[in-house]
This record gives sequence, C-alpha cells and structure tokens, in this order.
Amino acid sequence: TGLSDCWDGSMSGKHPSKLAWPNRLQNLMNITMIKNFSGGGQSNKEIVYTIQKELSKGTIKQDDVVIVQWTYPDRHCIIAKDRVIQLYPYQVERRHKEADVDKRMSKVHYRHLHDNYDVLYQTATHQDYIYHKLKQLNIKQFHMFVDSTANYFEWSDVPFLKTSIPHIRALHPKALDNQHPGEQAHIEVAKSIYKEIEMSINV
Repeated sequence: TGLSDCWDGSMSGKHPSKLAWPNRLQNLMNITMIKNFSGGGQSNKEIVYTIQKELSKGTIKQDDVVIVQWTYPDRHCIIAKDRVIQLYPYQVERRHKEADVDKRMSKVHYRHLHDNYDVLYQTATHQDYIYHKLKQLNIKQFHMFVDSTANYFEWSDVPFLKTSIPHIRALHPKALDNQHPGEQAHIEVAKSIYKEIEMSINV
C-alpha cells in the first residue's frame, strides 16, 4: 500500500497496513475487531479464493459485515495446490521490484491468453458469485471498486458503493511509494464508506 507502517523504501509489506481504510472504518463503526484478508497484488480471482477459504474455515460468520474491494480486472493468478502464483501486466512491460512470481508465466499469459473483454466478464462472474453466496448465507455485505470500473453486464445485479477511491486519491498526497493513496486519502475513503453503509449496519 505504500503506507508508512508497511513500506521499506522499495516494496510494500506482506501484511495489510493498519493505516489503511479498513482500520479507519473500524474506528468509525466503533467495533472491537476487524478481519482484513487483503494481500498485496491480489487479483479478483484470488479475492474469491480467499473468501471461499475463510467461509469454509468459519472465519466469516453470519453476524459479520463483509466489505469486498474488488481490484483491477487485468490482474490474474494461478491457484496451485500449495501456493497462489500472481500474474501482472507490468511483469511483461517493465521490471518491477515487487514481482515475486515467475515472470515467464506472466509473459505467456498476457501476450497469448489475455483479452480485455474476457477479464471484465470474469470479474463480473466473480462478483456475482460472491454476492449471491454471501446473500444465501444471510451475511451483510457491501461491494466497491478499487478504480472507476463500471458494472458492464446487465445480468450482474451486484450493488456497488459509490465511494470512488481514484477521486479521493487525486485530492490528497500519495503514499510513500508515490502510487497508492496516502494516509489522509484512506481516512477520507473510510468516512465515505461509513456514510454510505451507516444506515444499513445499524438496522
């Protein structure tokens, strides 16, 4: 994330920052515990995989409030038996210090298999699946985009929050990596989310 508690000058840490919007939102909601399952470089496919794992372990319970921040559609991953191999377009375009995966797999994927329309379809399918899975389990949920991606498919009925991270990021200083939203931006994102969900979570 590039925030001060997880930035070593060259790459982000392996654990979610306590300065990011989830912990800021925890304070606004006045709750004692927050479970942040995010990880650096996750694709939407890996987000689905993570939610499925936590549901199967019983970590996500019926009285929880789940907020899913969907990421950039062009990220991808291979879910192997013993690890998740993360693939990114920038591994093909340029060298990147955070690339801790097999770059050759990224090169093959993005040069020969990747399609812009296909990733939008996959993203909508992932979102639709998780929305209806959590709805079936009667778990209160909210969904948001990390960018300005719209819901392109009429068949997808996933409701999204209006909070715009790109808009808020543009109004405040960036994080230490000069890419991600800075601390003040995360504070404002948390305020915006809380304003949208306050009525629903207090019902």
